[in-house]
Amino acid sequence: MILKDLPLPNRPGFQNNFYATAPYAYDKKTIDSKVNWNVNEKLTTYGRFSFLTYKQLNPGALGALDGIGTAAQGGNTGVGSGETYGVTAAGVYTFNTNFIVDANIGYTKQGTSSEQGFLDKKIGLDVLKIPGTNGTRDFENGWPRFRISGFANLGVQDSFMPYTRNDPQWQYVTNFTLLKKSHNIRFGFDFARQTINHLQAEWNGGGNAEPGSGGFIFNAGPTQLCTATNAAGTCTSFQQGNNFNAFATFLLGYHTGAGRTLLVDPPIIFKAKAYSFYVRDGWQVRPNLTVTLGTRWEYYPLPERETRGIERYNFDTNQMSVCGIASVPKDCGVKLSKKLFSPRLGIAWRVSDSFVVRTGYGITYDPVSLARVFRTNYPMLLAFNIVPVNSAAPAGLLKDGIPPSPVPDISSGVVPVPNGVNVLSLGDSFKRPYIQSWNLVLEKNIGWGFTASAGYIATRTIAQAGSFDVNAGRVGGGTASQPLNIKFGRVATTTLYNGMANSHYDSLQTTLKRRFSNGLQLQASYSWSKAIGLANLGGDNDSGLAINDPNFRILNRGLLNIDIPHNFQFSGGWELPFGKGRRFLNDSAIGNALTSGWQLSWLFGAFKGTPFTVVASGTSLNAPANTQRADLVKSEVTKLGGIGAGNPYYDPTAFAPVTTARFGTAGFNILRSPGTVNLDMGLFREFKITEGIKLQFRAEAFNATNTPHFAAPGNNVSSPSRDAAGNILLDANGRPRLNGFMEVTNTRSFGREGIDERVFRFGLRLSF
Repeated sequence: MILKDLPLPNRPGFQNNFYATAPYAYDKKTIDSKVNWNVNEKLTTYGRFSFLTYKQLNPGALGALDGIGTAAQGGNTGVGSGETYGVTAAGVYTFNTNFIVDANIGYTKQGTSSEQGFLDKKIGLDVLKIPGTNGTRDFENGWPRFRISGFANLGVQDSFMPYTRNDPQWQYVTNFTLLKKSHNIRFGFDFARQTINHLQAEWNGGGNAEPGSGGFIFNAGPTQLCTATNAAGTCTSFQQGNNFNAFATFLLGYHTGAGRTLLVDPPIIFKAKAYSFYVRDGWQVRPNLTVTLGTRWEYYPLPERETRGIERYNFDTNQMSVCGIASVPKDCGVKLSKKLFSPRLGIAWRVSDSFVVRTGYGITYDPVSLARVFRTNYPMLLAFNIVPVNSAAPAGLLKDGIPPSPVPDISSGVVPVPNGVNVLSLGDSFKRPYIQSWNLVLEKNIGWGFTASAGYIATRTIAQAGSFDVNAGRVGGGTASQPLNIKFGRVATTTLYNGMANSHYDSLQTTLKRRFSNGLQLQASYSWSKAIGLANLGGDNDSGLAINDPNFRILNRGLLNIDIPHNFQFSGGWELPFGKGRRFLNDSAIGNALTSGWQLSWLFGAFKGTPFTVVASGTSLNAPANTQRADLVKSEVTKLGGIGAGNPYYDPTAFAPVTTARFGTAGFNILRSPGTVNLDMGLFREFKITEGIKLQFRAEAFNATNTPHFAAPGNNVSSPSRDAAGNILLDANGRPRLNGFMEVTNTRSFGREGIDERVFRFGLRLSF
């Protein structure tokens, strides 16, 4: 069967004309209802129900080959749909004027599903005839994934596709307020319960992971030429490779990595709980001085699966303990602190009627959910990988496929771990991260309705959570240098998760506000800041170190990838001065009818781009689980500002590939993506239909000036075509053949459903 003759998918959720439709379609519906009820003079209750449903089509650009999704909103390639329900009930009871109790309980259930095409066909096994791909269940069918370095993926795009999720959560909160002389005492507690219920073959513990249908990697190593060897005949230097070497690896039928993620017993059900209690005293020391002092206690038990605990790897025996099975305790002996007290202090001093000083200090524990981190792990999920013996060698032949993954017997509570299966583990204890924050803010009323403030705002994250691959190879050593390979013959990712690194953030934040007066409200703010830590840990708590070799861990230190040194925001709302009771067009019935009651709002932002790292091929580094950086060969990197192919944004000759067994000299996050300027605007008017019924019309423009927001340029120094001396070759027009390196060829989005171009939105809201 040739690819173009593949039948279109025909299963629930897919239409036979799926790839013949418009590039995308998106539909969303919401219901939101509220009820307030004053039961009596002492008791007031509140209820709310909300419902959201959506469906999105995001067909792959390559039709029968799937490929990158074409929907402007972004999202996973294929068909996405879901429903979210929310119910809240709350009440306030006033015992007397000095004692009040309020409580609320909420329930939310989020359901979502995302499926790529061809899940009714075993493309890898039956069409491409690759052994070991696909499986016996629908979610293991479809295309395998083919990742050729420097090119878009072929087949299924993401290792976590497809998936179906139904995640319910409960939260109960009670607060008590006691007024006594100059003290406002407030205390209370809350309890939260979250459940993960996923049908999804996804590994999220670091290292490589392929989808349930299988996947293959094609890097440059096997087709790069060796230029120098040592006395033992081991290659010590390589000719500079690029994306075309990777494509040559693919064409030759080799691969540099392969694997398949097997979900043994679906669905994944994981339960987590959280408890907290707080007490706070707002003390009016003097009429112009308020001190707020309090503390919060929190406890996060170890999450559990539906019928047992999680899993813990034994680094001394290469075995996995299945917590709660046989004689293994349900917590596997992992110690969690029950002494998470977080004191907080705030002071507000009104120096004069127009000048206020505020300062404060507090500790906040990071509520990072171990349920999210550990929801998939061996032996309930097998993330099996084939790896090469070194970065210049192939891992195998595509035609040989992927060996089967043996399903373990967990009845004894302790199971041996196959050497090619990834694992994730806690140690003897989990050190929960916490954030220290402090500030000093000066606020001044400067007249004409304006208030100005300036302050120093800082945080220190202590033991930021992340993952560390204990089995990372050493520089130049290949798989033979992996500690657990030496000990057990183990070559797969073996991740230890814990609080591991400190980071700090310092900023000057200034604000100028004009309170709403005469129909106008304004606010302008500017912040200067700097965020430093371990570069790969700046985004979220699922991240791992870029360099795991213990001898070079210090190289991870640098700017965080969330660092934005300059950020200016200007927002406001203006009741337009037209119509009845306004300055203009106030004496005409027609003018009043057409122009009265309109309001204009806007949000303008201008800020620097986020940092990025220039990487290089890791062939010569030959150190599994470590990211190679480029060599910085010029003292300064010139910003050229070019946009588009052939027009580099930074000087590409300031960096060079690394051809020997060492890390490159370019630090992490030393360059920045292009800055951003954006303007969102809205115009709305409310019409009074009856005394209790109102209709609001809204017209909104996102990115009103249609200004492109450019993404970071390509960052792989090994991409350009080079001659034997390492110089970048030129094309027929005399432009460098960069193949994406330092070229800006894409835009970024800012939470507006993946759309960067100007978008108009119109709406009607009926309230009663």
